[in-house]
Amino acid sequence: MKSNLFIISPSGWRAIAISFGFGVLFAFFDLELLATLAFVAGAFFLFIYRNPERELQADAQQSIVSPVDGKVTKVEALEELSQFSYMIEIDSSYTDVTVLRAPVDATLNYKSVTNGSRVGRFSPLFEKLNESAALFFLDANNKLIKVEHHLKQSVAPLEITLKEDDTVAKAARYGVMVYGVTRLYLESDAQINVKVGDKLKAAESSLAYFS
Repeated sequence: MKSNLFIISPSGWRAIAISFGFGVLFAFFDLELLATLAFVAGAFFLFIYRNPERELQADAQQSIVSPVDGKVTKVEALEELSQFSYMIEIDSSYTDVTVLRAPVDATLNYKSVTNGSRVGRFSPLFEKLNESAALFFLDANNKLIKVEHHLKQSVAPLEITLKEDDTVAKAARYGVMVYGVTRLYLESDAQINVKVGDKLKAAESSLAYFS
């Protein structure tokens, strides 16, 4: 995944092939409605699994970049007793690119993936039951960044390709999340440069700088 340059993410190949395969089969038997639905499903999967190239912006070389496409829904200062001082929440929709990208040049210090359900975003059970992942990235300056991904009512599972102790370059691909919520937790010397309502692109949008 990290070095994949195909225009469609490999995570979507199976769903795309099955959809178009059924479309051809239904068309062969003159089941026009079912064939149309299958081809529409195939086109939908082509769209959500698109895998565009992204380049770091000139001012992003020293920054923490967004790991996902989406809209900033929260920027919070956390309690002093927390290991982290700031939290940025990003909500991703079905129209956003689903590829996940590393926020910094780092080593994956810790990874936890929890299988679960896919209840609605505003359900009181969302945090406890839904499929999720937590990743701790440690950069060369020993700055720790925690990234959480939580699926909403997604049509696909959360995929994380990195393993613990893997090194990853900033903006490199490390997984796929279709329709979810991402939270970044930053240490006290981070300077936040996004606000609620900002629209972000993975790898191209800077979230913060370390002072």
